Amino acid sequence: MNAIPAASIKRIEVLRDSAAAQYGSDAIVGLINIVLNDQSEGGNLAVSYGKNTAGDGKTTNIDLSKGFINTTLNLRKKGFTNRSSLHGSCQFAGCTQLDSGDYLLSDSREATAVRNTFRIGDTDSDQIGLTINTGYDLADAQSYNFITYSSRDNESAAFFRDNANRNGNALLPDGDAIIPAGFLPKTKTKKKVTETYTPADTALGDISPNDVFSEQAISIIEEWQPKDHISLSGLSKIAQLNVNLAFNRYSEYRVLDGERQTYSAKLLTDYRLNYQVNDELSFNIWGNNIFDVYPDKNTLGNSRSGTIVDDKGRVVVNRPVGAIIHVARHLLALMVLILHWR
Repeated sequence: MNAIPAASIKRIEVLRDSAAAQYGSDAIVGLINIVLNDQSEGGNLAVSYGKNTAGDGKTTNIDLSKGFINTTLNLRKKGFTNRSSLHGSCQFAGCTQLDSGDYLLSDSREATAVRNTFRIGDTDSDQIGLTINTGYDLADAQSYNFITYSSRDNESAAFFRDNANRNGNALLPDGDAIIPAGFLPKTKTKKKVTETYTPADTALGDISPNDVFSEQAISIIEEWQPKDHISLSGLSKIAQLNVNLAFNRYSEYRVLDGERQTYSAKLLTDYRLNYQVNDELSFNIWGNNIFDVYPDKNTLGNSRSGTIVDDKGRVVVNRPVGAIIHVARHLLALMVLILHWR
């Protein structure tokens, strides 16, 4: 829902029971139908700014909508919020607990250490959203199509690594931590390992990620998932017949597991045909991934493949290298008759 610009929405319909049957048998129990703007003339520009009473969470939102083909562009920048309390535990080693339960510092730096160290709340985010919505009259039919695009970068914070945190802020030969005052790790989406763990202009900026992480660990963070997912769907209405066609493209990605393999981009196709006889009767045919498109076979061999036999030589399990299970999911139902009554 967050990927759809609010300014592009005309109305939201909550359909229950039989009212949703026109969308297919998988929606017979109900659905939420988001109807997009279809105004053919004019446009709208809206700019908003706000923040929380605590002074954080500053949010700037810009919406621009124009005509039919109705296009809505949303730009949103939201600052982080922080509801953490003061850091009440010792940040430097050597504290001793008194009979009262209080702790007695042993390092003079404890007295002046920063206590607003954690960040607990909403992330810092920058988002862009685009919706294109259009419809055409074709003789006795109407073609309706829409495209949505959304991209968001988030920055979240992990736990504060203080001077006494030997696992997160290791000791140098002189006995002090790498970062004496401690640090708050921040993680951003869609970033390289160098930007996340050894950012420029910091004490770690000159350290190569290869000195800290294995090549495979870096690959897992940067390469092991598609960089984008593009979805395009169209709906055409011809009298009582609704034809819906959807395309989903997943970009290529790479896996390093001993060796590196590139998995090519894939395009999946879904369809749905609905013929509405009357308010009580409709026929549906649909299919998902109708061309049986699957990820490339694993050629690396490190995929828990192999053969296991018992003490009598009988095969317990046999999974060849690169084996993949193909399940034909198209034509889930050749014909579904939906009959309901009032």
